Amino acid sequence: MAVQPEAAKSKPTQMIVPSDKRTTAAIDEALPTIKKILAIHQCIKDYESLRLMNVYAVPGVNMASHMGFQYDFYPNSGNMKYHDKNKCVSVSALDQWTMPALNALNFRAVYFAEDSGETVNFAYQFKKMGDGSWKIADFEHAR
Repeated sequence: MAVQPEAAKSKPTQMIVPSDKRTTAAIDEALPTIKKILAIHQCIKDYESLRLMNVYAVPGVNMASHMGFQYDFYPNSGNMKYHDKNKCVSVSALDQWTMPALNALNFRAVYFAEDSGETVNFAYQFKKMGDGSWKIADFEHAR
């Protein structure tokens, strides 16, 4: 795993929350799991490590089974040419929250490399399970 830079911990993540009460309530419920997923994802250095997110995934979903270019599926990757891959990127913003269904929550995370100034965006989808917990269902590199 990569090392969390001290500078990234001092800057708070900007969170742009919609005014819709239903979406805001879903964000509040899902936020503990979202924080865990983002903490893992921001430090992953190789494709296989995406499996670390499986503990928070919808049953039967393997986060490391995405098709396509392997470096497109974690922020600390080939998406950032000048960033030191041994350091985690920081989460600078969470926005574009939507609920396409009563049990689904989508949002965008903007990652920032403190050393190079590069950014990369990822779109996430979480689903509410029958027990009331929220789990990651999918994610993708958002261009």
